[in-house]
Amino acid sequence: MIPTSLSATALDTATKCLARYAAENINKNRTGGSMPAMLGTSCHNALEQYVKDCYMGEVRTTPSLNLLLDYYKMHFMVEFDTADPLGDPAYEDGVQMLTNWYERSNFDGFEVVSVEEKTPYQLNVQDSAGTNYTIPFNYIFDRLDRLDETTYRVVDYKTWRGLLQPDDLFGKIQARVYGLMCQIQYPHAEKIWVQFDQLRGDTVGVVFTKADNANTWRYIKKWARKILDTKIEDAVETINPDCKWCIRKTTCTTLKKNIAAGGIAGLPVIEMIDRRAMIDQQMEALKWAAAELEEALLKAAQNEDVEHLESYNHRVYWTRSSRRQIERMDILEKIIGPQLMERVGKTSVSMTTLDKLLKGKELTAEQKSQIKGLVTNKYGEPSLKTKPLSKIDEK
Repeated sequence: MIPTSLSATALDTATKCLARYAAENINKNRTGGSMPAMLGTSCHNALEQYVKDCYMGEVRTTPSLNLLLDYYKMHFMVEFDTADPLGDPAYEDGVQMLTNWYERSNFDGFEVVSVEEKTPYQLNVQDSAGTNYTIPFNYIFDRLDRLDETTYRVVDYKTWRGLLQPDDLFGKIQARVYGLMCQIQYPHAEKIWVQFDQLRGDTVGVVFTKADNANTWRYIKKWARKILDTKIEDAVETINPDCKWCIRKTTCTTLKKNIAAGGIAGLPVIEMIDRRAMIDQQMEALKWAAAELEEALLKAAQNEDVEHLESYNHRVYWTRSSRRQIERMDILEKIIGPQLMERVGKTSVSMTTLDKLLKGKELTAEQKSQIKGLVTNKYGEPSLKTKPLSKIDEK
């Protein structure tokens, strides 16, 4: 397969399923635009215009929420082809997202370098036969900031409903591509922040070093070569969490087999709801069955006066959780005095705070000894644990 261009989205598709990649990026079969996509475009366009007018160039407009929402209304009307968006749930959803963004955003202390800059990078790749190809790799920075002379930040606005954590971001190919392409633009950069600005929540960011970006470079080259080495008729179907969005889902042989075997990939949302409700009911029944077994096993262990029981394959044993605590706060106050007591907590003192006091120099050895005498362990109910017996030790 010889792609006319590549992107982070296309590469992500290829790594998950080459058959879907072939259908969407080689044969150019794409699904139509959706309401969430149109809403995302409206918000992106409003933010692009707002940041450009208020934070870039010699002549700048005074920032305000009203200005941002005016831009949004204008772009929403164009995108949704409507003259009166007020009252539309989709429109109000965007108002809430942009209001949230405005209230938590601060543009002090850095320079906005560009917004919505589309830059194709010419990727040189050689297939396994030794043929050289130059493939444009397209990417767009929603916003590029210069934090200092050697630190840059790529910001990507997200209108999705699920919120990411930093660990999730580090493994996303889109974030990795942003880090790499920014490094290529600014070779002197020592650190590159990639920040997903989640308009329904907060920002999440991660730093990519030169070593990280070098790994991303090798990864992109590897998958570009794999695409070139794959004939379109040999593109393998692979089940993955994104099957339900795939244009091939009604004809995919592997997906049909998965669903027939009880898999959920590609199931319509309405069927997922019923499947999930059924699992909840099954889990509730299993919880009660587990509780009955635990009660019966505990009685058996007590009757035999043993701490564990074994079958041929497993061992069951019981543990008790314990928690250190001080119940007599009045006595603690007499030991350490009212002034120190006010500082560490009048009605309750955490064990972390207490441990710092016991390790510190504010108390005498006698006071520390008296406090240790106040600490008691509170034990929870016995909890059953299971453990497979080692097969290595079998004779």
